[in-house]
Amino acid sequence: MSKRNLSLILVLVTFLFSTNVFSRTFQFFQDKKINLNHKAFKFSAAKSGALAIEFSFSSMDATSDLRRVPFEFEGLSIKGLDQTHIAGAPALPFKSFIVVGSPEEFSLSYEEGPLFSIPDILPAPAQKMPCRCDKKEEDIPFVFNNEKYKVDNNFLLSKIYLGKYRGVSLTKITLTPMKYSDLNTLRVYPRLKVTIQKRSGFVKLFNHKSITQNKNYLIIAPLKFQNDLAPLINHKKSQGFNVIFKTQASMGNDYNSLKTSIHNYYKRNNFSYALLVGHEESFPTDYVETSNLARTPSDLGYFLMDGSNDKVPDVFYGRMNVSSSKDVRNQIYKTLEYEKRSWLNSSGFSRMLGIASDEGYNPSDVEYTELFAKPLQDSLDKTVDYILQESSRSTATNIVKSIDKGAYWINYIGHGSGTSWPSINTGEFNVDDIKTLSPGAVKPVLIDVACQNGKFSNEGRLGERFMNETNQGQPVGSVAYYGGSVDISWHPPAIMAKGINLELANNRPKSIGEVLLAGQLHLLSQYDDTKAAEENLVWYHLQGDPTLQLQY
Repeated sequence: MSKRNLSLILVLVTFLFSTNVFSRTFQFFQDKKINLNHKAFKFSAAKSGALAIEFSFSSMDATSDLRRVPFEFEGLSIKGLDQTHIAGAPALPFKSFIVVGSPEEFSLSYEEGPLFSIPDILPAPAQKMPCRCDKKEEDIPFVFNNEKYKVDNNFLLSKIYLGKYRGVSLTKITLTPMKYSDLNTLRVYPRLKVTIQKRSGFVKLFNHKSITQNKNYLIIAPLKFQNDLAPLINHKKSQGFNVIFKTQASMGNDYNSLKTSIHNYYKRNNFSYALLVGHEESFPTDYVETSNLARTPSDLGYFLMDGSNDKVPDVFYGRMNVSSSKDVRNQIYKTLEYEKRSWLNSSGFSRMLGIASDEGYNPSDVEYTELFAKPLQDSLDKTVDYILQESSRSTATNIVKSIDKGAYWINYIGHGSGTSWPSINTGEFNVDDIKTLSPGAVKPVLIDVACQNGKFSNEGRLGERFMNETNQGQPVGSVAYYGGSVDISWHPPAIMAKGINLELANNRPKSIGEVLLAGQLHLLSQYDDTKAAEENLVWYHLQGDPTLQLQY
């Protein structure tokens, strides 16, 4: 048997488990060392400061699912690896990560190891998914790009520049241990080793926590809100923050002048946190072209400090989406209540909610919700109330009842209309339901994986009302809200939300700004469609105080 072109050892399992699904497992090695906890890849140091990435797996599953794609295609999966997402191109298992430095500083080489050739197999192409508005999966046409199936186009060994984070250059590396030949043959390298060498110095995986942050906090607001903001400013100073208040008029009257002033101030003072006060009609925002809208409202550009190729914000930022002094005071009340843990009823601090649609696949929204919840269950000892669209319990009334018990955290994943969560079993949860919430319970941080609800336009969107609503004059809703300002994509925001919860549970960051950026960096590092991941940064915004001190 040739060392360079081994035949496949064994098709371990071949079975039909429904009239629509055909699955088989290809076994490459009978390796007793590989168990259920084995990682399909590992990092290790190499000579002269290089970084080695070793792929090591014994088997691969191939599944034909007629419910998703034509039967001749097979979806390929390897435990521990994700699948690529470029629509029309073969969906192949891959690994990506971020290293410190610019692309030109790195050289990539590889040792292929044993090669297994699988003939007569056609990897399923990645498919477009609908946005999380009212479109359904079945409305999206099947996509196949024959050019992407040529071997030179699908062997991923790529470097992409992401810009700088607080002066540190970042490069994304993407690798896959297989490639598809236009001769209808899949070439698999289950012992592939890739070595990354840097022109000078050591190759370092990027860790945002290694970058020093300060406690300089810039607040920009119309002069009329200065007195209303005083309790927040005084409280933050008592926590050690160096709070700088600037009137909006002193910084600029439109987006470009405000951006210039903010960037200039950053060069002089190097602040780590920023709060913009006002909705987009009173405090200007940028309007950026994205795949879903030509004019996507976005504050991201205010905080990209390293030129036009920069993608990662250097500042933890948020917006108080307010139109009145009452709104400002109510949001501050909730921030102080949370940080001082002064709720009338604190029992809800041990609870979280997971609200999910009955749509999606690989993973489904229900599976995503379980992935969101598990880290908080395991590390923070939270109990989870699942309210799933597939259950008759999924109603607006039951969501209200659950929030009224208090909640530390809420993850919603499904469709969004701008003013509602329609992905429930009966009816929908809308802005009017927020008015019925009780004021005394623990008010949650809300991560909303849905379209339109996070727009900050003073139109009564769901996020705005979660932050500003009252019941009998008392603030209700959430202490912080993170949502999309347009029709968002399907998988990227869900992967971001998973990264947020992992960071929260595993590293317990101090501020909400830190945990949200960690989620976005998780998406950038884990998702091969870099443009889609970058767009998620454009349309996701925190409504609330970015210095909110997370409680554990």
